[in-house]
Amino acid sequence: MRKNILSGGRIFALLFLLCMLFAGTQSAYAASNVWGRWQTAISEDKTYENSFIVSAQNTFSVELWHYSGGYWGNNFVRIYDKQVFDDPDQLAEAVNAVMEFDMALPNEVISLLNDGYNVDVVMSANGIPLNNIFNLNKGFTFKYENGKIVFKAYPKFNFDKRYNYRDHFVAGLNKAIPFVAAPYGYNRYAMWTKNGRSVGAANGFFNPDNIYDTGSEGIIHPSQIKNNLGHLQSDLNIYVDRENGTFDWMSSNNIAIGYKTFANAGTVAVHFDYPITISFYKGGKMTDIPNNGKNNGNPEPDDEPPEPEQPDLPDENTSSCGEVIRWTEEDSHTITKSCRRHGSHKYACKHKFIYETSLSVKHTMSPKTLKSGYGFAVDLNTYVSTRLVSHSGGCNSWGNNRSPQKTVQAPTKADVKLNYAVTNIIGTQGNTVPLERTANNGTQTAFTTAENPISIIKSRTIYTEVSLAGTAEAPETHSYDIYIYGGGVNGVEFCKTITDCFVINGSMFDDDGTTS
Repeated sequence: MRKNILSGGRIFALLFLLCMLFAGTQSAYAASNVWGRWQTAISEDKTYENSFIVSAQNTFSVELWHYSGGYWGNNFVRIYDKQVFDDPDQLAEAVNAVMEFDMALPNEVISLLNDGYNVDVVMSANGIPLNNIFNLNKGFTFKYENGKIVFKAYPKFNFDKRYNYRDHFVAGLNKAIPFVAAPYGYNRYAMWTKNGRSVGAANGFFNPDNIYDTGSEGIIHPSQIKNNLGHLQSDLNIYVDRENGTFDWMSSNNIAIGYKTFANAGTVAVHFDYPITISFYKGGKMTDIPNNGKNNGNPEPDDEPPEPEQPDLPDENTSSCGEVIRWTEEDSHTITKSCRRHGSHKYACKHKFIYETSLSVKHTMSPKTLKSGYGFAVDLNTYVSTRLVSHSGGCNSWGNNRSPQKTVQAPTKADVKLNYAVTNIIGTQGNTVPLERTANNGTQTAFTTAENPISIIKSRTIYTEVSLAGTAEAPETHSYDIYIYGGGVNGVEFCKTITDCFVINGSMFDDDGTTS
């Protein structure tokens, strides 16, 4: 059984790479190292001549989970169903996000870097053409940092368009869930008990070339899903990943895909794997600068010294929103250089700066346990922190402590996303309940539960639907999402989804009574 990066029904997305060798060709991507500097890889169609050091293999993964609120998402993107209209090609195109991943460097490489040597990298996609799993047209960057190699790239998302769950396997679905195309990955499911308790996640299996092939034991084939409630065929053994990194074998008699959310694809993920081999090569020392032919080796400065080389920096965050946003700023200052014949010359020294701002969230809800028909309240605080990630180019340390010129704005909106709606004689509380913003100082935002328009007394509460399952003898857990968005910087908004739950242990009608 393969080990998965995501367990449970929560979003997790690894950040990604691109610097590689086309499978089946001699085309390689290589570049020289400078600690902490982002670099653009160079394509070489020739045999790599530097001395081989070591190779390392790893498989990185990305997942997109679908939420019953009507969107696909992970930590980098949120794509609403109305954007893609059940079209897997449109979904793959809509992701269009640069992602990042890192990997520990072998000790041999670290030693050479610390000794001042350039270390080049050549990377290959294991058994898959590189252009099948990454968008090479959008480029890629990498750097060595803190004992790791870090990459940025645009991963591709490959779907099999011949089949989908709704049209071919499970009746009553409101969403045409796509299948991940082999060998690029597989589908995943958030697993819940039938009384509403999250237990982890399970892998799916589908072979489009033989749709009757159900795969190995423990993996869910779409034909094993009985209905739009996510119930499975009886007496199956399902391999379930736990959020704490452990796993259990569970009977299909006791678990289901989601809890009353499968009809809207609220507990299904598409999982993509990116298998990579990284080969490291020893270059020359960074102090060994070749003679460029000027001055014939004369150490005297040129009359017209060249402008300092400006290295390439990574692309800015081009996704529509994210929990972490990066952007680039440029600045310059004037320097004076000596000249043997003219005394001195002034030059503009250009610098590039990459900044990163990150969103963190804290929230509380009360009460956590209640009877159906009553309500709960949510309070939420967001925090953004900004740092200078890298400073490149230029001619000296000018700008090392530079603050960004662009203003970062903390999130401006937050919604509670429910799996139900509540209607009374006053009106309807929909399945999306906006929170009220109570404070905003640029780097922090506070939200609280707004007055409920269907509350006679204008109570600051979010009602639960009276039909929600759960009794005093058999309490049941129900989940909901909080979606935080808005603000941001450089035309990119913040967005983040957190999941919480409450326990129903009875009904408000339990409290009805009469008095004389």
